[in-house]
Amino acid sequence: MKKRKKEKQTAQEESDWIRKNPNVKVEIKEKALMEIRIKNLGKEEAEEYSRRLKYEEEIKK
Repeated sequence: MKKRKKEKQTAQEESDWIRKNPNVKVEIKEKALMEIRIKNLGKEEAEEYSRRLKYEEEIKK
C-alpha cells in the first residue's frame, strides 16, 4: 500500500474513532490515535505523521 493511501486510511480511522468517542480525555484520545497510526503506518512513519499533523495545525493558527 502506498504511503499516501495508508495516510488517508489512517485519517479516516482516526475520524471514525473521534466521532465514536467524542468525550474522552485528551490523553486517551492521543494514545488511541497513535495506536491507529502505528497499526497502519508503522512506528517510525506514525511518529513522522504525528509531527507533520501537529506542524500543519500550528501553521493554521
